[in-house]
Amino acid sequence: MVFDARDIELTLDSYVRYVDTGTIGKIVDLKTENGIGWVKLDKTNLWYRANLVELLDEKDIKKSTLYKMVIFSFMVQIIVIQTKILSQKEV
Repeated sequence: MVFDARDIELTLDSYVRYVDTGTIGKIVDLKTENGIGWVKLDKTNLWYRANLVELLDEKDIKKSTLYKMVIFSFMVQIIVIQTKILSQKEV
C-alpha cells in the first residue's frame, strides 16, 4: 500500500498534487521500494515520493482547471495589448 502526505491510501487513476511544485496528475503506476512509496504521474511520466503528494477530490481538480483557464486568458490579453502597442509604434 502507498499513502500520501496525509496518510490517505493512494490508488491507480487517482488524481494527486505534488506539494513542492503544485503539479497535478493522474496516478498511472504505484510501487514501494525500501519501504518508500512512489507514484508515477501521467502528466510528467515521472516518479514522485508518495509522501510528497496529496490526494485530490473532484472539486480540487476543477479549481485547478479554472485557475489555468484564467491565467491563459490573462496572458492572451497581454499579448493582444502588446501587439497593438507595437503596431502603433510602427506607424
